[in-house]
Amino acid sequence: MRFTKTGPNIPDELIEAQKNGELLFFCGAGVSVPAGLPTFYSLTKKVAEELHALDDENNEISQLLFNSQFDRTFTALKRTYGDEIVDSVLLNELKLKKTPLLRNHENLLKLSINEEKKPFLITTNFDLLFEKVDKKVKSFVPPYLPDLKSKDPLSGIVYLHGKWIDPKKNEPNNLIVSSQDFGSAYLSHGWATRFLSNLLTRRTVVLIGYSGDDTLVRYLLEGLNSENSDNKNKIYAFERGEQSKIDQKWAQLGAIGISYPNHDDLWDTITEWAKYAGDDDKWNTHIFEFSQKSPKDLEAFERGQVANFISTFKGAQKFQLFNPPASAEWIYVFDKYVRLGGPKNVKDEDGHKYQVDPIDLYCIDTDPNRSEIELIPRNLKHNIGEDFIDSISNKSSIVLRERVSNLSFEKLWNSSSRITCLIRWLSKVIEQPAGVWWVSNQNNLHPLMIREIEERISKNPNLFSEVKLKFFEKIILSHKLLERQPTINWYELIFLVEKNNNVFTDSNLKDLESLLEPAVIVDSNFSCTPYLSTEEDKHLHINFKVEFIGFKSEAIGVNDASLLSVIDILSKSLDFRHKSKNVQFI
Repeated sequence: MRFTKTGPNIPDELIEAQKNGELLFFCGAGVSVPAGLPTFYSLTKKVAEELHALDDENNEISQLLFNSQFDRTFTALKRTYGDEIVDSVLLNELKLKKTPLLRNHENLLKLSINEEKKPFLITTNFDLLFEKVDKKVKSFVPPYLPDLKSKDPLSGIVYLHGKWIDPKKNEPNNLIVSSQDFGSAYLSHGWATRFLSNLLTRRTVVLIGYSGDDTLVRYLLEGLNSENSDNKNKIYAFERGEQSKIDQKWAQLGAIGISYPNHDDLWDTITEWAKYAGDDDKWNTHIFEFSQKSPKDLEAFERGQVANFISTFKGAQKFQLFNPPASAEWIYVFDKYVRLGGPKNVKDEDGHKYQVDPIDLYCIDTDPNRSEIELIPRNLKHNIGEDFIDSISNKSSIVLRERVSNLSFEKLWNSSSRITCLIRWLSKVIEQPAGVWWVSNQNNLHPLMIREIEERISKNPNLFSEVKLKFFEKIILSHKLLERQPTINWYELIFLVEKNNNVFTDSNLKDLESLLEPAVIVDSNFSCTPYLSTEEDKHLHINFKVEFIGFKSEAIGVNDASLLSVIDILSKSLDFRHKSKNVQFI
């Protein structure tokens, strides 16, 4: 889900982990750059310049810096000038402005929380900006790290690479900047790797403020990949760039990349996310306000937020209870076969023709555009997009699939679910133009939808015009007849009868009767486009036709001994046609 129009697409796993107090932000230099502090490259260069180590562009230090080997640059600096001098210069370069910009730090402290909603995050920066935001927060510096075996919730700021101290105090520090420091922490001694590996069994980690090319990332992920553990959570990482390239870069490192176009897009997203973090009522109100608008009037990412909201049972429950309910037009967003359907040639009220592409009106931010869809082979098109009115759940050997429409329901459990919540919402607004059009284009509605429509008509008949009442009566009849599904198909019956010299046994006759069961089928010819905002009864020209549920064109031979019984079954089936009233046959 996106929190902003051009921001990164935040995986659902991260959103849920944050809600559960299981998301841990691992913060790099990019977090503090907006506050006026340097990147690792800038810091390395400034320290080297202060020591006049770059006066000769051909010396070892200059060449290491030029090749972006910052850890080895610090190794060479310390070897040349000594640890104390290099660390003193480094700490001086990290002095804060009087009024640093702390927005990023404030928001990350709101997002990176434990189950008690107290901050817990890791930073490899030396600055004290998180403590400047929250002066009461605990801090940890190696070798004194949080006890992961403790039953108490993890909280505080972990300065994994050391913490800034005033260089005037001339106190020893444990800053990790050189290749020896990194090697000890992540590889040879591996204390940082072990700490993070154990932490990954309890937290989902997100790297922010780093690049996949950073020294720290290389040491960190190489170390973690060397730890064999099957119960570790995934590592995610934000980085600017194209998603395909970010995917490839981070996959090689054993993490999942999340791309964004510009740094402002990332931080705006973090700000919006933090605004709603820990405040379900505020987020519910936000979604409710969107639901009261036509989805056509929203941005794709805003429609995506509503779709994401109803993608969970809890969210669908709340959506169902919105008062007033969301308009039926939202079904065009939730049903991927509508929002990703082909362009329609439509007429306005004045008879002018034009083409409308539902993608332009109802797509969500994660959907492909029309040109991208056209490049996908036809046999793979059904995999495009997320269908929010469909639910597939796999548990052990049981497979339960549920959809608002167009599925067979004979094995469906009668239980409360995300789908039943959506059905109860849609049934409240089913008489609206979008509801009528959508129903007219479905082959097989969920049984609960039929019951809910019947109940709504019974309780609120004045909401339905005479034309709509007749329409829904036929819809209800059609679906009730469809519930009587045969237990055998036409070709199986032919095989059984032919084996018996075309004599129909009692069982065969029962099967024939079920296969010739008449049903009223909707033959959609809704002259009103689904994308117009209004609809009059004059547009409602839905045709119905009678079909036999299991009949196929292949002939079945009938022995004289069975002829009268077969004719009797045929007569009963055909008689339905004459007894059906107000049905326009095609």
